[in-house]
Amino acid sequence: MKPKVQDPTHYNKMDEYAVQKQSPTSNGSGATTPEEGEPSLKAIMAAISDLKSALEPKLDTVTEDVLRADFQKISDKISTAESDIKVLQTASKKLEEQVKYLTKQTGVLAARQEDQEGRARRNNIRVFGVPEKTEGPSVDLFLEDLIVNILPPKHLSKFFSVERAHRAPIPLPKPPPRTILARIFNHRDHDAILHAARTHGDVRLDNATVQFSQTLTSRDVAQLACGVSDYSPVMAILVAIVRDTGLPPRIDPWYLKKGDFPDRLREGAKRYFDDNLGSVTSEGILLEAFKTVIRGQTQALIGGLKKERCLKCETIEGEVSELEAEMLAGGPIQLHQYHNFLLKQQEVRDLEGNKACTHTLAM
Repeated sequence: MKPKVQDPTHYNKMDEYAVQKQSPTSNGSGATTPEEGEPSLKAIMAAISDLKSALEPKLDTVTEDVLRADFQKISDKISTAESDIKVLQTASKKLEEQVKYLTKQTGVLAARQEDQEGRARRNNIRVFGVPEKTEGPSVDLFLEDLIVNILPPKHLSKFFSVERAHRAPIPLPKPPPRTILARIFNHRDHDAILHAARTHGDVRLDNATVQFSQTLTSRDVAQLACGVSDYSPVMAILVAIVRDTGLPPRIDPWYLKKGDFPDRLREGAKRYFDDNLGSVTSEGILLEAFKTVIRGQTQALIGGLKKERCLKCETIEGEVSELEAEMLAGGPIQLHQYHNFLLKQQEVRDLEGNKACTHTLAM
């Protein structure tokens, strides 16, 4: 290695500084001059400049090394974070799929549990209003006697019996009395009892009104309590059918699914829907039943017109057919459309009753 060569000016400047420090002088005003022991400003600035020149390369090198090391650390951290993010994204996708699957399975299990609970309650009834301590030691025998003698249902089977019955397990309250919960042995007897309770009117026992009701699941009770039910759209369609067509007020959607329509919905057909009804909603099934009613009514009215129809009859028939086509085209049936349809039907009936039609005959 070559020996490090010192700057010759370095010694000159240091010697000058030593001479100035050892040779103090006075400027005549009492102030101390640089020759009296302090370096001159020029020497100080020169020393600072030399020091700056010597430190700048070193500082640049140190700064570059520090920045390079920091950048490498940050780059390594970003790479690690990206790798972790990819792992988390993969795990998140798997978790999302599992959550979707578990949510679907939970819904299926909840529906099955609801179905099983409903099936377990299908033979149960609730009896309200029976005065306390009237039933005696055996609630089931008392209830059998009450049903047979006070509420005589029609078509009770010879195997009718109350399998078990008890009061609601709550503390003895003030009026009204506790509810009696009972299980009927035969499901047909269960339906006959509820039908008799609906048609019989008030059932009196010791000046108390006794009421019979079916038992509902907690979900159905909660929906009834808040006034919202899964069957609300279906009930709206049923109300419209009952109001506008005069059909029986109780139409079980289950019978509609099976194709066992009431007589006024048959119109000579054995079956109106395919067997594959898994994706068909109850609203759609009732809508199709409603359209079936419209088709049957239209065919009956047009077929009942006289062979020699007047121009007005022809016009009304065309309007009825147009309304029918509009309502059967698809989508929900508007009530005002069906109202106009019923008005045209009434006009057809009026013309049908006019046996001696005085209008100009259609050519």
